[in-house]
Amino acid sequence: MRRFTLLLFFAFALSACRLAPFDDIEASAPIVSLDPPSGYPIGQFGLTLTSYVGESDGVPISRLLAGAGPGSPHIVTDIWTGAELGSLAPKFNGCDDIATDDPDCPPGTGGDLAALPQWRGTRDCVVTSVVRPGLGVTEDEGQLRVNCEFMPAAVETFTPIPEVGFGTSLAALPADNAVGVLLVGAPGEGGGRIYRIRQDNAMPVALPGPDGAGIGASAAFGSKIVAHAIPALAGLDSDAVIVAAAAPGLSRVVVFGLGQVAGETQTVTLGCIDGVDIRAPREFIEEGSGLALGDTDGDGQPEVFIGDMPNERVLRVQISDLVGGIGCTTVGASDDPPSQALACPSVDGVGCLGFGASMAIGDFDGDGDGDLLVGAPRSSAGGAAGGAAFVLPGGASGPDASAAVALFHADMAADDLLGGEVTTVRTGLGGMERDEPVLAATGKGTTYLFLCTGLEGDRVMGTNRCL
Repeated sequence: MRRFTLLLFFAFALSACRLAPFDDIEASAPIVSLDPPSGYPIGQFGLTLTSYVGESDGVPISRLLAGAGPGSPHIVTDIWTGAELGSLAPKFNGCDDIATDDPDCPPGTGGDLAALPQWRGTRDCVVTSVVRPGLGVTEDEGQLRVNCEFMPAAVETFTPIPEVGFGTSLAALPADNAVGVLLVGAPGEGGGRIYRIRQDNAMPVALPGPDGAGIGASAAFGSKIVAHAIPALAGLDSDAVIVAAAAPGLSRVVVFGLGQVAGETQTVTLGCIDGVDIRAPREFIEEGSGLALGDTDGDGQPEVFIGDMPNERVLRVQISDLVGGIGCTTVGASDDPPSQALACPSVDGVGCLGFGASMAIGDFDGDGDGDLLVGAPRSSAGGAAGGAAFVLPGGASGPDASAAVALFHADMAADDLLGGEVTTVRTGLGGMERDEPVLAATGKGTTYLFLCTGLEGDRVMGTNRCL
């Protein structure tokens, strides 16, 4: 189930002006291969990734969730338990008997994954959607399934929503948010829409608007959704949420606020970014780039990060620059909000092809600032075009490309697509907390946990842990 691979050490000389690939930094920092169980029914394992932090019998836990898109069960892996690394083995899977001829999940299960810290009185739950691309509305289409760590065999299903593509994308909200706990994208009909689900009512309800976002019949709005809590947002009550949603039919990302006004759920359109193609969770890297939300400059507000693979860069848009639907009146970049272009860093021996295909934000060096993780799955690294990812450390000015490091694996081969999907997983719970990068090699069908990034101040202590 796991394999520890010691990193190659090339005696690379570190200096302030020369960036370092991860493989060159410490010979004792392992990369852990987290392979799917025997009999896993589909390739591209890692095409859907997320994680959660929870509690089991009073002990803090951290789990990685991975799947392979529609037609695949998700696997929940123990990353951290108590005060140390966990078993790094699967705790449970989203369908029983995955190796049999009669699996118990409907066809199309695994369209996307989301983790709910709490669901209707039960902790540490996983939501997966049933999506069957290209078949229209089928019997099981639009179904969401929930199972929880405490009772993994007990599955709750939601009433299916008869819309093409319902469940294409999922985004979890804070557990105590008044708007709900889960957002669900349904991009297949009428230009697309986004639904919300609350703790007290499992029936999905369509969100209003967002007004003025230019959502026409071909927009495919909701193909990809990311969300992040924000302390306050003009026009909404407290505990609002920022949502960035892709509309690939328009090559547009729509950013809006979601919250309550006098007890009613409302949306406030903040802005649109055009000329970018974002792919849905089930799609391969040729279909578009990644999308992320997170705070990398320490101001308490998330920023929007949008992949722009053709130009080997990522666009960073600050929420403070999104006012009153800026950039939404014209489909084109001429009226877009200001953005900072983060070019692929220059790292010796590591290429940039596919930079921006996937993104995640985590505090990888434990300094309190969010750092940006960007996949480049077509890049060459270590002598093969097997893919890589880059970590750009955060700070007062946001991600710093000049201090970036590259993550890759010496055993990758062409078309393994390391970095085709990325996420973060929390470790050090109850102590020196930090995040670890997780990179999926979607072409190879496995995922890799990097137990160190090589960022400044991020060094190995012992043989299996960074502090």
